[in-house]
Amino acid sequence: MLQKKIILITCSSRSPRLNPFITDYIPVLLPKEDPTPYYQHATTRRWSSEIRKYDAVIFVAPQFNWSIPATLKNAIDFLCHEWNGKPTGIVSYGGHGGTKAAAHLQDITRGLKMKAIPTTPALTITLKTLKECIKHGRLDNELTQS
Repeated sequence: MLQKKIILITCSSRSPRLNPFITDYIPVLLPKEDPTPYYQHATTRRWSSEIRKYDAVIFVAPQFNWSIPATLKNAIDFLCHEWNGKPTGIVSYGGHGGTKAAAHLQDITRGLKMKAIPTTPALTITLKTLKECIKHGRLDNELTQS
């Protein structure tokens, strides 16, 4: 069986950010960039090249105002065909677990013809969780169990 490559996309832009702690909690290595020629902007070419390297995608998405962050929607919208057919997982989090953001993201990925992975973890996060992550530099198992 061939080894599959999965990209883990961290989707938060607010400060202070909990997202990097959750993303680091899920072990995935990201490769270097490789631009493609058919997009107008170099950043879009690099983004396209990065996504095309992977067989699957896992989004780690916070819930902002009952949906996904605008930065995530913009990043998805810059591409189109690169998403088609990729298996997609969603890990959401927020004060209420991020389930509304996950549902919205599932609608978006379904529209892009991505293949949804049925398990969608939703982490309920408190201010204590964020403070502990910043203090210890990581997300601990104890924080995910409470």
